[in-house]
Amino acid sequence: MTGHKPRELDIPSMPDGMAYLAGLFWELKRTADPLTWQEMDAWARMMDRQIDPEEARTIMKMDGIQCRVMSEA
Repeated sequence: MTGHKPRELDIPSMPDGMAYLAGLFWELKRTADPLTWQEMDAWARMMDRQIDPEEARTIMKMDGIQCRVMSEA
């Protein structure tokens, strides 16, 4: 422990009003595999949750970023 925060942890904070999408993303993301539209649809139906198209696209973009970062590690 150096007592210093690693530079990699200096990331911008989540924009106001977007935190709920991070919660939905982590609720959906159960494996290291990329999310599929079918998984998101099944989750939404099972949870009786309406996700609008922009939210769905954002969650899929978040998944793409997460998968890319994990593959670089």
